[in-house]
Amino acid sequence: MPKEDFDLSKTSEQESKAEYYAVKEAMEKFKLSRDSVYGILQFHQINREKNGRFVRFLKVEFDRVMGIHK
Repeated sequence: MPKEDFDLSKTSEQESKAEYYAVKEAMEKFKLSRDSVYGILQFHQINREKNGRFVRFLKVEFDRVMGIHK
């Protein structure tokens, strides 16, 4: 793989990471329990994806539900 392609893939991975919360990040930021985060995701039907053993979801959707507008 050429270095440019590797750099691009690394950048897009970092950017996509910045757009998503992991459950643990949301717990820490909003001072919620793990069950509360999953409850909010389910109640508000926020799309989530599983990445290995981690679940991640869009920051903008979760922030909107939590009352943070950007």
